[in-house]
Amino acid sequence: MKIYFAGNQVCMKRGLDTERFKRYFAANGWTEAETAESADAVIAVTCAFVSSYTATAVGMLEELKKQGKRLIVYGCLPDMAHDEFEKVFRGEFFSTKNPERIEEFFPEFTVKLCDVPDSFEPDISVMRSFDPYALNPVEVRNNVKSRKPAPILRISEGCNNSCSYCSHPMALGRLKSKPLEECVSDYLRILDCGHKRVTIHANDPASYGEDIGLSYPELLNALDKASDDESVKWSLNDVHPRYLLKYGAEIIRFIQKGRVVQIGIPLQSGSPEVLRRMNRVYDIEKVTEMLCRLRTEKPELVISTHLIAGFPCETEEDIELTADIFRKVKIDSAFIFRYSANKGTRAAGLTGQLSPADIAERQMLLAEKISAHGCRTEIFL
Repeated sequence: MKIYFAGNQVCMKRGLDTERFKRYFAANGWTEAETAESADAVIAVTCAFVSSYTATAVGMLEELKKQGKRLIVYGCLPDMAHDEFEKVFRGEFFSTKNPERIEEFFPEFTVKLCDVPDSFEPDISVMRSFDPYALNPVEVRNNVKSRKPAPILRISEGCNNSCSYCSHPMALGRLKSKPLEECVSDYLRILDCGHKRVTIHANDPASYGEDIGLSYPELLNALDKASDDESVKWSLNDVHPRYLLKYGAEIIRFIQKGRVVQIGIPLQSGSPEVLRRMNRVYDIEKVTEMLCRLRTEKPELVISTHLIAGFPCETEEDIELTADIFRKVKIDSAFIFRYSANKGTRAAGLTGQLSPADIAERQMLLAEKISAHGCRTEIFL
């Protein structure tokens, strides 16, 4: 029997899921088909991060249905864009909240998903567009995703934040931390393969442990103690600014030690008013000061961020406030996303929604201003 996986520019975490699913099928005697046409079953891995990705996912499902194969849908589309999903598909699907539900569709399998360790190398194929002729944003994102990432240590799923623009909680649910011993075991498995660079990753990594009586610094300490190999380096992905303030001293200790060589801090905006409307509760001035401390401690530290352009009521003055952070502290790279009024989010109901043309203009203006301060920018539509 053969299985085929299709994807529409999904995120790193869904790429990890896909790689694990592939090993799950292999453990149960299935092989991977090269095309959907040659498969006995197809699993479509979907993304609905913004409206353009939702449209691509819907188009992918419409094309896959034409193959007449057994089609099972996985990913964020069913929960984040339920209406659009139901218009094109009424078949088998399962959610990112419960990946183990894949077992319900293959009850004859003797090896369970829980018997297959988490992957640390994502499946790159589903992180590219299903449509080989797709234009932006897929081409832009493919350019990033085609770079093979460092091995990834996934430490949790879900998110306890409530950013007004984000629809991820609909698909991911609340924080669910991996047990500490499982994180350490996965980490040592990566090192046993000879890797010297590890990306510590999750939807909201720095909230690790809040649901199991632990903390992010406790995790980092446990990983550090698990191996005394000083040549092993870490990338800390998506450290929420409020946790940067909360755990700044501990993070700086690992920077000083030479363990942390890269850190991603998703600022989203430098405007206090925009952050308030985003429901991102932190003092941006204190965050900027902490970033300056990180840069001072280790000038060669790689710092990256995410930004959203065109949020409701955003003004050019707000953009100037964001750009001013880049004047104060050297940030190496920024991923700039256009605001998308995702259904079901509080931000979609805010007054002051900007037109698509204005959002695009704000995005380009922001990219121009921060590039002037030496920051490399990646534009996402």
